Amino acid sequence: MSEARDEYFEASPAAAFNILEEGDNFPLGKGFVHWFTQTSLQSELEETSFELERIEDDSNYGGAGYLCLIKMKKGE
Repeated sequence: MSEARDEYFEASPAAAFNILEEGDNFPLGKGFVHWFTQTSLQSELEETSFELERIEDDSNYGGAGYLCLIKMKKGE
């Protein structure tokens, strides 16, 4: 029995990545998008040298909560 192959995946830009994570996406085979939850994004940002001043989603402005405003400043 031969090993199963995904020829569509092998021909896509995603095949060039060694590590893919949950939330990684290649819409229409063009570009790269990684969708974060607010918690995972905040955790990643806290590991940088920047200081997180504000994180707020768009639900306060009539949105569905999918977009976030993030304000950061250079750490000292």
